[in-house]
Amino acid sequence: MHAPLSGFSYTTYDKKKVLSSLGKNRALELFSHMFKIRQFEMMSEGIYLEGLVAGFFHSYMGQEAIQVGAVNAIGMDKGHWITTYRCHALALLTGCSPIQGFAELLGNQLGCAKGRGGSMHFVTKHMPLGQGIVGGHTALGTGFAFKSIYKGDDLVTYCFLGDGASVQGVFYESINLASLWSLPIVFIIENNVWGMGTHHKRAVAMDPIGAHIAKAFDLENHLLDGMSVLDSYALFKEVHERVSKTKRPVIIEAKTQRFKGHSRSDTEYYRSKEDMEEIRSLDPIESFKKDLIAEGFTTQEELKEQEKKIKEELFQSLEAAKKGAPCDIGDIESGVESD
Repeated sequence: MHAPLSGFSYTTYDKKKVLSSLGKNRALELFSHMFKIRQFEMMSEGIYLEGLVAGFFHSYMGQEAIQVGAVNAIGMDKGHWITTYRCHALALLTGCSPIQGFAELLGNQLGCAKGRGGSMHFVTKHMPLGQGIVGGHTALGTGFAFKSIYKGDDLVTYCFLGDGASVQGVFYESINLASLWSLPIVFIIENNVWGMGTHHKRAVAMDPIGAHIAKAFDLENHLLDGMSVLDSYALFKEVHERVSKTKRPVIIEAKTQRFKGHSRSDTEYYRSKEDMEEIRSLDPIESFKKDLIAEGFTTQEELKEQEKKIKEELFQSLEAAKKGAPCDIGDIESGVESD
């Protein structure tokens, strides 16, 4: 039982025009980012299964097009980036190196949080910690947007949440204040159909989610095909330019599918083999490869070579991360308070 991504009225863009605006080098950079995130997650899952990673592990595989499109359209230094415990991808896109990412999973001092955060709590200069409380980070995001108005930093806050978080009371409080005070924030509901193992139609009384919520709070909203990196890039670029001027909140709901369970311990009894075959046929990386080849930006052989280089880089990063010293108890309070 899973919701197909067809049958909705998405905000879409002409592929050829978006590719033309990107140019060959930037388009290939989008591919590189998506593939690097996919491989990072696969290798990370491997060391998790080896027993080298403590705690939970939440993979972003299948959803790469959303955040890759967003960060590349806007620039990591042009936004405050807020997300959930499914935070590896956004961290890699906002300044966390693969070495730091692997080391954080391994719990050592080379990690982006010096090994103290683990899988659920990556952190970068532009992303203040993956958040573990479902929906709680929407209030944090609203606070960052208020800070932008108060201090005049001209940044827009991007707050990613899942469909499961969209029914939490704090989310509605946050949207209400953001609308009431006209704050520069974009709430992105990454609707991957399942809130843990519960289908969103059994948990949320509306579909699409974003459009209904936006109507209640008098906000602009968009429905995004979260499996299209080109639509993601174009929409976030357009929305960023508008919010930078209006300082008004926007809601984007991205319909997507995760290729793995809620966490690595999820048995996924709620999805059949046939379901997964259909879901994987929507792979955003494979569809983007076809777009790049059709546009004449690259060939299948060139993409394979690029993939090989990324795999080698990540392998070397993992080996380097394994050499980090264990997490130091003396760092327990480091970074808790600002200087």
